[in-house]
Amino acid sequence: MQRFEAIEMENQRLSNLLSASRQSTDEVLLSEIVNFGLEPFNQKILVNRDVESGVYLGQPAISPDGVLGQVSETGYLRSVVTLITDTSHGLPVQVERNGLRTIIHGSGKPDRITAPYLESQADIQTGDTLITSGMGGRFPVGYKVAIVTSVVKDANEAFMKIEAQTTAQIGFTKEVLLLWNTDTLGNPRPPHSEENPDG
Repeated sequence: MQRFEAIEMENQRLSNLLSASRQSTDEVLLSEIVNFGLEPFNQKILVNRDVESGVYLGQPAISPDGVLGQVSETGYLRSVVTLITDTSHGLPVQVERNGLRTIIHGSGKPDRITAPYLESQADIQTGDTLITSGMGGRFPVGYKVAIVTSVVKDANEAFMKIEAQTTAQIGFTKEVLLLWNTDTLGNPRPPHSEENPDG
């Protein structure tokens, strides 16, 4: 019974991933997380795909719940994904409610990001959903990133202090979808879309 329940849970996870890939018009590649490196201020995961699978530096990585990060290293049989919660990671986003654009940065905590560059009069509220804006050409537009949990305005500061919780829960994620943003020029093409020189 325990093995049956584990198989059922595995099938549900794969079903969620399949649903996420069907909702996307971009090419996707399923990969598995083989190691975590969630040290403070240095948050990365290791996945079981490499350059022979077409993986490239800067490639977006998502889960069924939202954006995870980008490929930062490729090697033999493995690649490293730097999570959006890493302090070195910045990501252009927009508020789903009104289209307000900004850049979020990792806080070094497993499920927290910050938006440090919004002026005090900006229209952002607790509960707002942040999604990818498509700016910068890395991530396609419209993928969920985080939910705003705190908005603090200080009359003596030019910018608000904004924190948000990532929609992707890395601690509960086993599989990752790597994306090819086929609408953005300059990104590598998926291996199976390359023209066959013999054909």
